[in-house]
Amino acid sequence: MRARMDRKGTIVPSYSLPFLTAQRDLLGRHRDIEAEVSHRRSSIRYRSLAFKREGRFDAGVPSLVQAQSARENSSDTGVHAAGSQPISLSKQAVLEAILFISKEPLSARKLAMLAELTDPTEARTLAKSLNEQYDQQDYSFRIEEVAGGLQLLTRPQFARWIRRLELAPGEVLLSQGMLETLSIIAYRQPVERAEIEAIRGVSSDEVLRQLMQRDLVRIAGRLEDLGRPYLYGTTRKFLQVFGLQSLEYLPRAQKIREAEAEIASRLADQTPTAQDMAPQRAEE
Repeated sequence: MRARMDRKGTIVPSYSLPFLTAQRDLLGRHRDIEAEVSHRRSSIRYRSLAFKREGRFDAGVPSLVQAQSARENSSDTGVHAAGSQPISLSKQAVLEAILFISKEPLSARKLAMLAELTDPTEARTLAKSLNEQYDQQDYSFRIEEVAGGLQLLTRPQFARWIRRLELAPGEVLLSQGMLETLSIIAYRQPVERAEIEAIRGVSSDEVLRQLMQRDLVRIAGRLEDLGRPYLYGTTRKFLQVFGLQSLEYLPRAQKIREAEAEIASRLADQTPTAQDMAPQRAEE
């Protein structure tokens, strides 16, 4: 294999020379194109601004000012250039687009500001109107109130299909001890660690640390007592994970009992009885 030495004194194998030559040519061509594009942009910008100062526009000169003006007019009126499809730019559509792209619940006040609405009440009214359309047309999503804000979410019945996507939100896995501790904090907050441990009967240091790592529990203050122990409360993420609008929507004891009874009833219906198993045994 032959080799040669380049300008820096590096020995270069001969088989790599064509590649280096082609690479150098491509880089040179790229620089030429960049220079040409930069020159044309500068020329267009200068001529456009010159025409604007004179109060006239030349149809033969591409004008950045004209393009911007056309975009603003189309945004305000919904009119688009020939060949393009008209897109509704109503207040509803704007609000829907914002909710679609947001990964977090947005307050009505913030929605009103982003969508340039009159006030938060208008944002809520538009969201309600969108939900009515979604329900009538049997859409797979709707706007829900979560953690004090509004968020566009898929309906629960589609969960098992959505979980198959790698991009779907991951489940927050909690141990039995973490669920117990989180329940105590949710219903009794602000609560100190000693009270949590008195209810559970075991130490809760590690469980509290893990819940805080997952941003489900926060330090809500200090108790005005000897040693000033920390008080714990739930976070906004806790509301998001459990789909709650606020702590007022936590299920009460009666609802929990009803849910347990319903689950037990379903399991009983699904469990095969001795009478159901008799034909199968006869066949065997």
